[in-house]
Amino acid sequence: HSLVAMATAFAMQPAASQSVASFPISNPGFEGTYVPMADCTNITGDVAPGWGDNTCWDDKRPVIRYAKDNVNPRSGASSQKITLVSGNRVQFTQTFSLPFEIGKRYTISGWMRAQTPMFVTIFLREAGPPYSGYISKLVKLSTTWTRFEMAGATDGTAGGLFILTDSPGTFWIDDVTAQSETLPISNPTPPSAAVPRAYFGMHFNYPSTPWPRVSNAIGSVRIWDAGPNLNGSGIGSQWTDVNGTTGNYIWSGLDARVAAALANNADIVYTLGGRTPQWASARPDAFSPYGPGQCAEPKSDQVWQDWIRTIATRYKGKIKLWEVWNEPDLSDFYCGTPDKLIDLARQAYTVLKQVDPANRVLTPGFSGYAGPGYLDYYLAQGGGQYADIVAYHFYVDKPEDNARWRMANVQSTIRRYGAQTKPLWNTEQGWLEIPSPTLFPQTKGAAYVARAHLLNWAYGLGRYYYYTWDNQWNQIQFVQADNVTLTPAGTAYREIAQWMTARVMESLTTDVNGTYVATLRDAGGKKYRVLWNPLQQIQFALPPSWSVSSQRTLAGVTTRKKKKTTVAIGESP
Repeated sequence: HSLVAMATAFAMQPAASQSVASFPISNPGFEGTYVPMADCTNITGDVAPGWGDNTCWDDKRPVIRYAKDNVNPRSGASSQKITLVSGNRVQFTQTFSLPFEIGKRYTISGWMRAQTPMFVTIFLREAGPPYSGYISKLVKLSTTWTRFEMAGATDGTAGGLFILTDSPGTFWIDDVTAQSETLPISNPTPPSAAVPRAYFGMHFNYPSTPWPRVSNAIGSVRIWDAGPNLNGSGIGSQWTDVNGTTGNYIWSGLDARVAAALANNADIVYTLGGRTPQWASARPDAFSPYGPGQCAEPKSDQVWQDWIRTIATRYKGKIKLWEVWNEPDLSDFYCGTPDKLIDLARQAYTVLKQVDPANRVLTPGFSGYAGPGYLDYYLAQGGGQYADIVAYHFYVDKPEDNARWRMANVQSTIRRYGAQTKPLWNTEQGWLEIPSPTLFPQTKGAAYVARAHLLNWAYGLGRYYYYTWDNQWNQIQFVQADNVTLTPAGTAYREIAQWMTARVMESLTTDVNGTYVATLRDAGGKKYRVLWNPLQQIQFALPPSWSVSSQRTLAGVTTRKKKKTTVAIGESP
């Protein structure tokens, strides 16, 4: 668990060639004798053998009707008919007989149509907790059969195919196919630039939280979920907090957050949408965990433009980074259509550039819960032209999960639409458990914080906004009960920022034992190696060419290492 003062390490060798094979799907043509649904009274009808429903757990009890359709199948004798009569969820699924494999790319295709135009999401998902969504496709169905296709990498878990919609309507599916291919395995190529201080971003939920004592590590702040304190005191900073009634603004909470960030030389990303005031909401009674109507788009374009122009003018020169919306692929935060979201982004981009051409605009920060399907649709429909930066939330179970599959799937989506020249930022990622968090052991929490920052940068993410410093549901706590004294995770945050800031990451390699080695170089040419192994405790043989002189831990402890030939490596860098 050390930073040592590597020129080489064992890298996984690329595969000589790719091997494509079919992947087994049960009853891909939706034929045979259909099975009656019997688990929930609100979910009725018949489902093709090999397929099933995964919506019975929803305590909002959506009304769903399944049926065998022999009238207009795409091919064969039948297709599956699915109707969401009421509610906001249906999940039609098949759990695959074989598990996914790391190092393979899966391609899923099929045919769908709808009674009237509607949106449906198709995604590959992990079968068990934490139910990671690997790859996905958001499809706008028409009344004629339309082919969908999606492809990407997964983790090595059991999983299945899910077909999801949150809008009432009727649609059909038929002729699903799947194949897998072996991918070449290679190490990432980190950015050639030195790590900027602004890479280390942070969220603060509560206005009473003091600025962390982390040696000037935090270079940027994202203002989202910036509400009052848990006891109700203090003033929030999101749209509904600032502009809760027509024509009235309470700026004191946001003023204080902006002043604190600037006083600590941190720039600011402000998230414009996701907390629509009820008076401004197109659907003032729509459910949102924040309050009625807050998930909806504004009731008029003028209301949206007025809000953006007002806040951008007030903070001109102070806030220069603007994120259009928070997690629009989750209905808790956005309950409008994808097409309207793109229109809101167009308007926001136009107004922000009018107020200050130096403003930079981020796409909505997609959660990626089901995979990058919403981002895929957003870019396919031209949303990328209204952004300078692509925002995405890379929540994972373990830090290395991002490296294995999530980042690659998002980056391939961005390349598909020619947006790879835009920076990709991780505008939200942390470890939370709602409503009763199970706290990580201190060593594990510190290790996760450090490894996440190393991996995010190595795989090309220009910024990483940790969520959050002070949330009540954090599984990793940064400060003790006094809200000031750093825990081991807080110390690790300070340390990893010091290790990385202003240094170039030359490489990140993984050897045959699963040991990661990141090579950093400072402005004077001196090299540092960061080592960890998330799988096991081992003794790592130090190459003589490294000329190791000392070792530093995430606790900030430095020890001399001259004449040492091995070092103990484990989960903590």
